[in-house]
This record gives sequence, structure tokens and C-alpha cells, in this order.
Amino acid sequence: MNTTTNIHGNACEEPERRRREHYTGYTNTTKLYDEMVDLSDPDPEITQSLEASGYYAVAEQGGAYESVPVDSFLVFDDGSIYGTDANGEDLAEREDFKGYVFIKEGADELSSEGRAALLKETMMIKED
Repeated sequence: MNTTTNIHGNACEEPERRRREHYTGYTNTTKLYDEMVDLSDPDPEITQSLEASGYYAVAEQGGAYESVPVDSFLVFDDGSIYGTDANGEDLAEREDFKGYVFIKEGADELSSEGRAALLKETMMIKED
């Protein structure tokens, strides 16, 4: 209990009592704000759908590389780009996805090693 007095000679216990009345037992930390959903920032929306003739998503299965045709690239208003197959599925979401390559012609005849070489040639390395 605060036993000091204010300039009028009254005990200064009022603010302490007010704090106790509003105490909920919970402490808000910055973690709360980090996990909050920003309602003013909606999910990205598709702004363009671009035909992707000649582009393939490369997937690795059992050490062999296979290519899946990219039907279109979806461009979102936040700048992100996703390649989709003919069913509209995001190819990058595949568990075995490795990257995209452009194959001018003869994708069916390209060996697994050829796909791996193309992927390595066009791979973008993230710099630290």
C-alpha cells in the first residue's frame, strides 16, 4: 500500500487501487502482436495469368528428375509468382518440387540427367 501523501496531504493509494481493479492476470507481450492477423492487409489477389508455353516444373522422385508442364504462371498483387498445372494446382507446393526450367523443344526426349543439368544451369542461389 502506498502511504505517501500528495501535495494536498491526502494519501496516494487511489492509483494503486485502480490498477488492481483492472488487473486481468494476463500480460500482453510483443509475441501477441507478432502472431496477430493484420485485417487491413488482405490475402494477395491474382492480377495476371500468363501462358507458360515451354516451361516445366522439375520434380525429383527416387533420384530421377521428371518434368511437369506448367500451364500458366499466376502473378499476385504482392509480386509473388506461382506456376500451375492444367488443373490449377500450384506446382511449387509438390513435396518433390525442385524448380522451373524452360525447354524450347524435345522435353519428352530429355533424360533425367538433362533435366538436372538444366535445373542446375538456371538455379538462382539465395545470397546471405
